[in-house]
Amino acid sequence: MASKISDYERKLVEMQYQLKENNAYMQDCFQDLNSWTKDIKEKEKKVLENPESIKNSNKGLPPIRNLATPKKKKKKVKKENVPVQKSKKLNSYDYRAWDKLDVVK
Repeated sequence: MASKISDYERKLVEMQYQLKENNAYMQDCFQDLNSWTKDIKEKEKKVLENPESIKNSNKGLPPIRNLATPKKKKKKVKKENVPVQKSKKLNSYDYRAWDKLDVVK
């Protein structure tokens, strides 16, 4: 007699399978990350031992922008004190002042 698996048991088995798959995926990701970290540390160690190798490897590249010439400070331009006649601002609610305004001027 074949025993039927209940929904609870089926979901439990599926969850266990998902956990195993996720664990394998995470282990693979961490293994890749660890190998990358190890490679970078080896490259860093080589650079620290021989800093001239960086200069030689960058020979064909153009210089870094704005590094070769220091920034020049801008000179402040003094403005002459010229009195500017400011027109008197009219309030939008002051109808008598608007009547007196000469637009043609």
